[in-house]
Amino acid sequence: MFAYTMYFQLSVLDSFIPIYVIFTFLSISSRQIALSGLKWYRKKGFNYRNIILIEAKLSQHLFNDFLETHPEFGYRLKKVLDTSSLLKLKSNIDKFQSFVKENEVDEVFIDPTDIPNLDLNEVVNFLEDQFIKVSIISNLGLQLGRKMKSNHYGEFWFLNISPIPMDKLRNRLLKRLFDILFSLLVIVLILSWLYPIISMIILVQNGSPVLFKQVRTGEKNTKFSCIKFRTMELNVDSDVKQASKDDSRITKFGNFLRKSSIDELPQFFNVLMGEMSVVGPRPHMLKHTEAYSKIVDRYFLRHHVKPGITGLAQTKGYRGEIHTEQDIKGRIDFDKLYIENWSFAIDVKIILNTITQILKPIEKNGNFDNI
Repeated sequence: MFAYTMYFQLSVLDSFIPIYVIFTFLSISSRQIALSGLKWYRKKGFNYRNIILIEAKLSQHLFNDFLETHPEFGYRLKKVLDTSSLLKLKSNIDKFQSFVKENEVDEVFIDPTDIPNLDLNEVVNFLEDQFIKVSIISNLGLQLGRKMKSNHYGEFWFLNISPIPMDKLRNRLLKRLFDILFSLLVIVLILSWLYPIISMIILVQNGSPVLFKQVRTGEKNTKFSCIKFRTMELNVDSDVKQASKDDSRITKFGNFLRKSSIDELPQFFNVLMGEMSVVGPRPHMLKHTEAYSKIVDRYFLRHHVKPGITGLAQTKGYRGEIHTEQDIKGRIDFDKLYIENWSFAIDVKIILNTITQILKPIEKNGNFDNI
């Protein structure tokens, strides 16, 4: 009886775990999809809020340009006032209320850089008494050239420099759950029958080994063995010399595997083992990590996340051999853009664009406005 009870409990637990994992995945992903939908809705000109900017001598034009290039935040700048102008309106409540109604003001942003504390306190109190939401802005991120995120403990506020979405546990969990599910689908539905076929052709034409393993740089600068189908003749330069367009080391069948990106499919085992992600910056050879880090500013930001089978740079045409310094800078810029703006919806879009890119390659595209 005890054994039966234990068996029943384990059976229930085994049934519950997959349901819990799927439910968690759907819950997190639905929130990401909803946020992406709201951003899209705002880009179309809906659900916007009118704002007034106060005392913004240094950041006025930059802030206005930022709002115009990022309509997804849903703000429209109506007026820019200095502190004295607002205090004049304060002396006449009826005039101020007419001003608010005329400009349909929803919120007021204040740059406190040049405002004395007493005036700032008076302005904030007045606006709150008129039931207007007030936000304090800072141009420190513009000065540093970094994204910043605010946080607070009690009455103390902190600005976190260069926050990335992957710092959040729920985002890491969502991405990992997706990686596991997606890699399992590819392994079961595609590699289960394709792997033996590819292996047989490689063995017949070029002998063993079937797989090529190369040590590359992973998350947090850790090292891992990146797996690919072997596309070259055995050679001593495989770990130090990058493949070129007409590389004599590439076999005839290997050339097909590389052009079709089929050679990358074994990396889904890397994904399943947690060494890689489906989407992320492409992993570099150790030699290239050392070299590129010396010529690209903030290069190591790309190693804050797991490397990917495909990435934003690849969907923008940055694939294959690196010819110039601009080639690597372009790739890294897109890697950093991806890391700083990650969302589940972006991952899905990159996967779909990758499929399109394989079927119909595009030229390099330096457009950073559209991820």
